[in-house]
Amino acid sequence: MKSFQQMTLELNEAKVKLPSGHKQLKNEVVKAGSKKYDLTYSQKGKDVFVFLDGMDTGDTYKNLKDAEKSMKDIKNVLKSMGESFSIDEFKELFNETNI
Repeated sequence: MKSFQQMTLELNEAKVKLPSGHKQLKNEVVKAGSKKYDLTYSQKGKDVFVFLDGMDTGDTYKNLKDAEKSMKDIKNVLKSMGESFSIDEFKELFNETNI
């Protein structure tokens, strides 16, 4: 019989679609007001990537610990913005900074 944690991990992995060649390392749910956002850490080769609701944040990290440290600020911003945060606004802002 599978534990609750194993079943939760399997359901989260099924929910998140990663690009080809990426292996999921960790998945977190960040709550901002009544909304929930998936923060997924993955590895491809030696690099670690972070996806916010399936969107690549654009940065690569040496290891999972560095990625988690960097995402701590983003999680705090999400929590502080609460209901006013929109993933679409984040995508627009992200796309503007990466042009």
